[in-house]
Amino acid sequence: MFRYCFSKSAILSLAALLLMCLTPNSARANSVKSPAAVPNIEKRCIADLASRLNVPVDEIVCDQSTKVTWPNTALGLEQPDKMYAMMMTPGWKFILETHNVKYLYTASDDFFRYGGPLNLWSGSALYVEPSQNDPNLNGDLIQISLMGTHPRTIMKGVTDFYPQSNGGVIATRRTSRSGFDLLYLAPGKKNKPVVISGGFAFGDAAVNEKGTEWIAFHKNTLSFNWNIIRGKVGPASKDDQAIEIPDGAKPAGAAWTQKGFYVRYILYGVAKTYHLTEQNKLESVYEFDSPIPPEGGFMLNKSESVGVGNEVNDGKTNTVVSRVWFTGDVQTKVIIPNFKYLRSTPIGYGDLLISGLRNDHYAAYVVNFNDGEHHSVIEGVNSTIKYWNVPPHGAKF
Repeated sequence: MFRYCFSKSAILSLAALLLMCLTPNSARANSVKSPAAVPNIEKRCIADLASRLNVPVDEIVCDQSTKVTWPNTALGLEQPDKMYAMMMTPGWKFILETHNVKYLYTASDDFFRYGGPLNLWSGSALYVEPSQNDPNLNGDLIQISLMGTHPRTIMKGVTDFYPQSNGGVIATRRTSRSGFDLLYLAPGKKNKPVVISGGFAFGDAAVNEKGTEWIAFHKNTLSFNWNIIRGKVGPASKDDQAIEIPDGAKPAGAAWTQKGFYVRYILYGVAKTYHLTEQNKLESVYEFDSPIPPEGGFMLNKSESVGVGNEVNDGKTNTVVSRVWFTGDVQTKVIIPNFKYLRSTPIGYGDLLISGLRNDHYAAYVVNFNDGEHHSVIEGVNSTIKYWNVPPHGAKF
């Protein structure tokens, strides 16, 4: 009996030893990573991030290292209008971290691509690409990542658009030389908008979280002033409610929060935000509490502000983004050359999406007012570019 037990133990030990020998090195490397196992491409990514952020290499750590086989040489970061070799490419996905911020890199064994701060992949940008076949000069509404990758069309026949906090989109569609439809694309939908109103012109618009009620700036004819209309999501109705605003007021924003609808308009050069009550009354809102960020900058707190503006140097317009202390001391200053800022949107973690003009075409940048890191999102398009708090399609980082 003793000999039998000994032989069985020996056999089990031998089997365990053989299993260890046959286990792929990559599987063991994922659980215990020695310095010798660190691929050279990871070190190159760390050096690149250190250079971008102007921080020492030893302040950057690799939080995650994953072996990946990419479907082509884009390494998971396909940009519009670029060609890539369609070949299976073994490589890596790295998540690097410094100063409590995580950054994405994708790589093969020989080259890498910068994927930006990981938090940027929770949102995307929208713009309209003209369609040559549309008789009313409408275009395709394109979604793109904030790193300028993963483009896709989410709606056709669009003139202008207003991304919504619930993940939907309100858009306008020109139906004739003197008329537009107002459309609502519900969250998660593609190319299936609902027509919710019609009129001579529409401005900024908003929908509630449930997607059941909306408001929009509106006017009936060229000679009339703007007003605000309010209605239920569904087929266009004649029962929409109209709310008057002062003559000469121009739309400057619309939003919905848990407290209800808010609108912002400019009158005599001064922008002001109002809360639209259930009784369709406009209540003035203290600007620091406005859910619609003003253009040109905003207050971070009582001591600091962020400024976005344009300055002319040698006949060229440059955009300047600054984080300024109440004493006037500038903590961060970013200059985007040959770029005219038009609008900016805070998107969290100190990042701004800044849309403007370069060489008579629209372009957009993401700028971080904390560390100064900035990069181009897209250039050379024919419509303004706006932030949308929906992840880009097909990007699972």
